[in-house]
Amino acid sequence: MSRGRVYLLLGVVLAAISAIMVYVTIQGARPKPVPTRSVLVATQVIPPRTFITAENSKTLFAVANWPVAIVPGGVLASPAPTLNHVIVGDVEKGAPVFASNLSADQTNGQTGLSIDIPAGDVAVSIPISAVNASGGAISPGDYIDMLVSVKAPDTLNPADAAAAAAAADGGKTTAASTAKPAATPTTAATAGGDGSQAGQQTISLTTLQHVKVLAMGQNITAAGQATTAKDAAPASNVGAATMTLLLSHQDALLVKYAKDSGSTIDVVLRRYDDSGTSSTKPVDLNFFLTQFGYHLVAPNQPAK
Repeated sequence: MSRGRVYLLLGVVLAAISAIMVYVTIQGARPKPVPTRSVLVATQVIPPRTFITAENSKTLFAVANWPVAIVPGGVLASPAPTLNHVIVGDVEKGAPVFASNLSADQTNGQTGLSIDIPAGDVAVSIPISAVNASGGAISPGDYIDMLVSVKAPDTLNPADAAAAAAAADGGKTTAASTAKPAATPTTAATAGGDGSQAGQQTISLTTLQHVKVLAMGQNITAAGQATTAKDAAPASNVGAATMTLLLSHQDALLVKYAKDSGSTIDVVLRRYDDSGTSSTKPVDLNFFLTQFGYHLVAPNQPAK
């Protein structure tokens, strides 16, 4: 083979190697396809308690492809799971839509307070004023404790005492084991300064605790929403005349009794993340005075 042919063949080989190297370099520099998945996003601001139907879902939502690496957990992939649900809280335009943005259950079009009531519970309203409801600072979604002042007789007759003791220990106590002679009630001729009649005294107790507020007047909780952020600024409800609470059927009867018996009901606002139960002692006149160093004495005896 002549030298010219050798050089020609060598040039062809080198050209082929160069072409292969260029191809490999280009392929390595080309970005690899990024895996994506469907994400449901809001096409407009969706206000709380919006009922989702097959018709309005076409304008409220769109499906976008997001890189899998940035898709948050719990996000929906299509409008189908939203149908016949109610939107919880606000959903901003362009925001992904999560399962948590929907009411827990489907409804038949209801968007009112009833969708906030779990099965087995009820909503009960009590009359309130700014004075006995933390100055109007309580908002729907907050939790309260209920303080009740009741008018009670100074003593119970033996039958009533036995019944109360039996109820306290599940019905095990008998009347014979608890009956005691009733003490002679006071004989004051006029009502006391707190409105108690002769033979009565006022007792203040902490009753129901960690009760959810569903509404203040007509201001109701955004569906399913609860107060979770300590820096969330509550709306003023100073003008509200009623407070609606989420209660069990039995607790609802306790509240009804307190209202119907003329008791005074106050509520105290709990810290946003405090779900514990406090232990308190009922306060009567003697307890109140003793706390501040004053002791009741018999007539014509000097106070200590």
